[in-house]
Amino acid sequence: RFGYRSAEQADSVLQAMREKGYPTDAIILDIYWFGPELENGKMGQLAWDKTNWPNPRQMINKWKDQGIHTIVVTEPFFTKKSINFNELDSLGYLANDSLGNSATIPGFYFGEAGLLDVFQTEAKKWMWNKYKRLKSDGVDGWWVDLGEPEQHPSYMIHATGPAERVHGAYGHEWAKMLYHGYKEDYPKERLFHMGRSGFA
Repeated sequence: RFGYRSAEQADSVLQAMREKGYPTDAIILDIYWFGPELENGKMGQLAWDKTNWPNPRQMINKWKDQGIHTIVVTEPFFTKKSINFNELDSLGYLANDSLGNSATIPGFYFGEAGLLDVFQTEAKKWMWNKYKRLKSDGVDGWWVDLGEPEQHPSYMIHATGPAERVHGAYGHEWAKMLYHGYKEDYPKERLFHMGRSGFA
């Protein structure tokens, strides 16, 4: 569903489904879990919007007790309004332009944004640590949306080459990051990952 705008709304839908006898194994929280804005928003925040999702751990544990897993959407884009953009920019973990500066997409629907350079080992480690933090909140699965990636201008340059050369491998590399992260840190758990590209 696009999307649940608050913990209260999500919980009310889940409880209504349970009351009506629909078997429910999971809920997928789309974009609003990290902020209410859509256009010119905080994509890449990777943190709960505490106004509308005040106690995510309590919420997730309540659902878990009911046999319901929580899956959240994440994206490889980081808007300038997100709390992570400046850090990624300073670390050099975003795709670059021809001058070696972080490249952004001014006309991106969700706000001017950079794209994580998933071909950099350290950038992947940075992102994996964000997943681990969300995992500690109780999140059980990942929807990597826009990860093919949806917008990948030709002026972007990654550690392994220009956008046009690595575009088809981008989502594959992201899936690899998740697969190997689980294999190393959660070897007894099966990764649940939804994305538009895969890694076997």
